[in-house]
Amino acid sequence: MNLRLILGVAATVLVLYAGLIFALQRRILYPGRAILLPEPDPADLTAGLERIWLSTGGGRVEAWFIPAYGGAPDIPPGPRPAAIILHGNAEFIDGWPQLLDPLSSAGVSVLLVEYPGFGRSEGSPTQVSLVAAAEAGYDWLLSRSEIDPQRVFSLGRSLGSGVAAALSESRSLAALILWSPFTSVGDVAWASLRIPPFLARDKFDSRKALAAYSGPVLLLHGQNDRTIPPSHSAALAKVVPQAQLILWECGHNDCPPSWTLAWDQILGFLRAEGFLRAEGSIDS
Repeated sequence: MNLRLILGVAATVLVLYAGLIFALQRRILYPGRAILLPEPDPADLTAGLERIWLSTGGGRVEAWFIPAYGGAPDIPPGPRPAAIILHGNAEFIDGWPQLLDPLSSAGVSVLLVEYPGFGRSEGSPTQVSLVAAAEAGYDWLLSRSEIDPQRVFSLGRSLGSGVAAALSESRSLAALILWSPFTSVGDVAWASLRIPPFLARDKFDSRKALAAYSGPVLLLHGQNDRTIPPSHSAALAKVVPQAQLILWECGHNDCPPSWTLAWDQILGFLRAEGFLRAEGSIDS
């Protein structure tokens, strides 16, 4: 076999490989769209939860709003801080409400934004559509009189960390809490599958987003994480001088090792940054 033929075969294989990766990568990146919803619907089991529908260019996207203190009637009215929660790529908002009681109890209202094509939401998941849904959620929050626009932050886990970082480029987020974050999808694809970064259709370049962000940042990562190694958080901490990095004794899907510890650290960060009053007081 002559050299020209060998090079031609190699080029053909590479083109076919690149085409296959380009065609299938969103199925890999967004597996949650193929997962069945849990039963029963936890929205019916959470006190004060309001189901809303956000309008985006790709269709209606579901979101759940949980008011501070669960909407308890004896809490004085007033503008509260709010968190936009953005979950991982194999999850739904359905799995989060009961985990967020410490935030609500501390006086933080919560908005859980579902991803397009996930669960009951319309559309297809892409970086553009996910960020558009998060932007619509942010805009909806700021339309509420009980929300303090100066204290809206985002907590994003895994894929959601990339959405939260991207959201900070288009909306004024007062803080970012990034849980098992990555520097970019291309970096993860190259390290885990040896897929060249330039083939990534949805880049979620968190390193670039955080380099331009001036607010407080909390990075949370499992030091035994093999899906997204903690080196990603360490790299992000280098481009964000104000970032705090906390490593947990866990991997990726078994984090945090203790929810009590996690919420103590998250609420401690929020108090230190002025989002909450001293422990035990009513925020207003």
